[in-house]
Amino acid sequence: RRCELERVLAEIGAFLQGMSNDDVIRFGGDLNVDLTNVNNCSNDIRELFQNFFHEHNLKLCNRKSVGIDYSFANEASNHYSLIDYFVISESCHSAACVEIIDIEPNCSDHLPVQLVVSSTKIYSSMYNRSATDATSKEQTPVVKQLRWDRGDLVAYYTHTFQSLRSVLDE
Repeated sequence: RRCELERVLAEIGAFLQGMSNDDVIRFGGDLNVDLTNVNNCSNDIRELFQNFFHEHNLKLCNRKSVGIDYSFANEASNHYSLIDYFVISESCHSAACVEIIDIEPNCSDHLPVQLVVSSTKIYSSMYNRSATDATSKEQTPVVKQLRWDRGDLVAYYTHTFQSLRSVLDE
């Protein structure tokens, strides 16, 4: 299992190497391991994921906007775990949260997971560079109000075009 995971992470890593530092990366899926529960995940597997995220400036998006703290449910065996995740660029992590949706009827043992991203906060983190707090080595995004009369129109047009490209292609 570890070898297969290393191979998959290496393939994803090779793809990410071609990305620009300004690109916002987000992807998600069933990782089939509960990274939030120390008792349910070997340190080996957790360390593989943590190293991968660190190497590629990614963060696990596990901030939830609602109270459900699991994405997999097997009611018959009373087993609940969080194994479906989204990963997002570290620079935009504060702009995202996850919603786990409990819907009826649900024919799956997984609950739908939705990534909610504030584009305003992403623009703030991308175009207003981070300020370093004197007491900490971590960088904190400087969030400023967007002013359309002083905005970077080229960046806006580029972002809008990239976001709507699939609609234009149809």
